Amino acid sequence: MKVTLLLTALLLASASAKTPSKVKLQNQEVVRQAAASLSASLPKRIDAYTQLTAITPKGQTLQYTFALKTLQSDALILKRADETMIPRIKRNICRSNRRFIESDITIRYSYIRSKSSKPLFSIDVNRSVCDYPPE
Repeated sequence: MKVTLLLTALLLASASAKTPSKVKLQNQEVVRQAAASLSASLPKRIDAYTQLTAITPKGQTLQYTFALKTLQSDALILKRADETMIPRIKRNICRSNRRFIESDITIRYSYIRSKSSKPLFSIDVNRSVCDYPPE
């Protein structure tokens, strides 16, 4: 609850900023504070194959890193990602992170192999991905 109130206050301040450079700086601060707050509970097991290992600030991007523990080949993982995972992840991010997205903050989900840390795929969700109705 405390994190939600802090992030809401920061996002409202960001929305009221006058210049693009002020908005960018405020968004970077929002991302930095969100990453710090959300990282406190990591690592976090998501399911039998997935663990959320890091949440890091990257400018105006909030990056979530997930480690996959599976014996499936990279090719099969990427096929499943394209067919089912990526569309579902994009929908969920758009639904649950609307305030961030509308404030021009990008949410990135990066997937790596758990043992080797080899990158598998990443998904960036920003305003151009989410189909929000005009207000």
